[in-house]
Amino acid sequence: SDYVGVLNIGTSIETSTHDIYEFVSNAVNSQSKPEIREEVADHPKHIALQSTKALEILQWQPIIDLETGIKQTVAWFRQL
Repeated sequence: SDYVGVLNIGTSIETSTHDIYEFVSNAVNSQSKPEIREEVADHPKHIALQSTKALEILQWQPIIDLETGIKQTVAWFRQL
């Protein structure tokens, strides 16, 4: 592709930052607990990256869910 610019790569499924923490924590077998702080007004509570442009330009779309992708990424890094 000749495309120059930013593309979001995501599942398009809204995911809380706490869920992302849990996915990563479980994938790395962490026993740590999240540090819950007061909410910051301009920080997102949930994230849902739309990958419409990636589909149009790269013909890319997610084929696995976020939790599985995080587990596979951790496993890949561990084999290096």
